[in-house]
Amino acid sequence: MPVERETQGAIQPDQTSDNWNSVRVLGVTLSALAIIFDGFDNQALGLAVAGIAREWNIAPSALAPASFMSLAGMTAGTAIAGLLGDRFGRRMMMIASVALFGLFTLTTALAANIESLTLIRFLTGLGLGGAMPNATALAAEFSPTRARPFAVTATIVCVPLGGVLGGMVAADILPTHGWRAMFLVAGAIPCALAFALFVWLPESPSFLKAAAARPKAGSESLPTTREKGANIGQLFAPEFLRDTIGLWAAFFLCLIAVYTTFSWLPATLASAGFDQKTASLGLASFNFGGVAGALLAALFIGRLGSRVTMTSLAAIGAAIAAMTLIAGTENLSRTGLLTILTALGFTVNGVQTTMFALASHVYPSRMRTTGVGAALGFGRVGAMASSLAGVYLLSSGNTVGFFTLLALAMAGSGVALITIGHHIPSHRSAHRMQR
Repeated sequence: MPVERETQGAIQPDQTSDNWNSVRVLGVTLSALAIIFDGFDNQALGLAVAGIAREWNIAPSALAPASFMSLAGMTAGTAIAGLLGDRFGRRMMMIASVALFGLFTLTTALAANIESLTLIRFLTGLGLGGAMPNATALAAEFSPTRARPFAVTATIVCVPLGGVLGGMVAADILPTHGWRAMFLVAGAIPCALAFALFVWLPESPSFLKAAAARPKAGSESLPTTREKGANIGQLFAPEFLRDTIGLWAAFFLCLIAVYTTFSWLPATLASAGFDQKTASLGLASFNFGGVAGALLAALFIGRLGSRVTMTSLAAIGAAIAAMTLIAGTENLSRTGLLTILTALGFTVNGVQTTMFALASHVYPSRMRTTGVGAALGFGRVGAMASSLAGVYLLSSGNTVGFFTLLALAMAGSGVALITIGHHIPSHRSAHRMQR
């Protein structure tokens, strides 16, 4: 139908086959691109802090409100866009989210003071947060069942890849053109991507199937999704209560570990006496291990299931942090420290990124974006709490607080993951259940 082509994107007629086809590949690829630029724009403020502070003649710490409100916007955007994605379609909300964070990243280049920057970054955060649950749901629903955990995790791994891209762009632009030019580039690309998504991004097959099954009112079927759209209360229905609590706790604790590392690891290492190069390499090592851990964890989930894979990674991460805490870092060589941080990145990000695939598995299509968005939104509260941790970590003058926090957070995440009842089965178990 012409209306379907205009409002839903290019949909291939055969959406019942559980194999890769051109539409599935297109949907996952475009979702991944959206998350790459989400990761770029998410980290743009951190890249520009030094330049902004110099231009405005303020201390870098004075920009903390803008950073905090960006996370607050992401928290709100994740929950709101997740709910709206289940009601009105993932495609529509993906396009709106990318356009929103692209537009306000462009607007950041016009900020004249801390107050205007803080407001703009909050609005940017709404778009950044909204893109994630819809991209996750689209990647899950466009992927064949066997490839779903890996496809979702590979999509989420695009966040640190976007950070790498942002670092490369910033290294080229900031020294010669300044921070405003960097925000112009960082905003222009997702604005162009939003147009590409409007033209080429298909709607989720699962969403279209659910919408088609509902009674039509007049010539338009989508408004009837309001009647049976998902809501937060449904996540606490008896059949989902245990899994929802477990997911929210795991997201909260794991994101405390992730954002504490992103925000405070270099400064913590510097305050503990390590040189600046080692401090910077420490965060790079954590991210490098995280990409490898996320991809390998997704593969192991296919072989072992998510319960064994994710709880094992959480336990190993807690053990590495605890042993480092006991042994101390005073006598560690640079190689030894970077090896430990790479291993921690492998385990922490291996758990955090695969939680999106787990949440996509726990909830049915009608409420999947709401479920993923709500879990991530609650986790973002943990991310905001990590800003408070920095005061303690920097005041201690050593790495004790950092490794204590990581050990406790990963141990707690493991316990929360154990409580979840509907884990992703291994391919072999899933095949047996289908027989």
